[in-house]
Amino acid sequence: MFQKPLVAYDGSEQSCKALQVGIGLAQKLGVDLASITVEEELPPYIADTPMPGAFITPEVVELIDEQRKTYYDVLTQGAVVQALEQGVTLRAAVVAGDEVDAVADYARAQESDLLLVGFHRHSKLVDRFLGSTAHGLTLAAPCCVLAVK
Repeated sequence: MFQKPLVAYDGSEQSCKALQVGIGLAQKLGVDLASITVEEELPPYIADTPMPGAFITPEVVELIDEQRKTYYDVLTQGAVVQALEQGVTLRAAVVAGDEVDAVADYARAQESDLLLVGFHRHSKLVDRFLGSTAHGLTLAAPCCVLAVK
């Protein structure tokens, strides 16, 4: 049935549930699992050229970049270990960009046939004006989407 499942994973409670479902599914199907984590970009006031007199120097920006890389390495390696402990090989990738576009593009490039995403409800106001990442992925993904709550 599904041969190339992909989990959108950001370490949140909902994505951890999606990862667990993905691992269980990969076990049952006897396939490898992939995960995609979208790296949050630095805010422009940090990422751009520091302002004169500001405390944010190029060295501070470099330190923040190093900490961010370490954070995502630890996050994805934790998922890889979790999968291995359950007998599943997990290929974890980290990309930068808009969450919905980056995940959909990665799923397309990897020819994934199932995307697992964590789902939780926002307030009606937030849903109305901003929508949710899970909803956006449902519309943008090139494959079937399984929303895990």
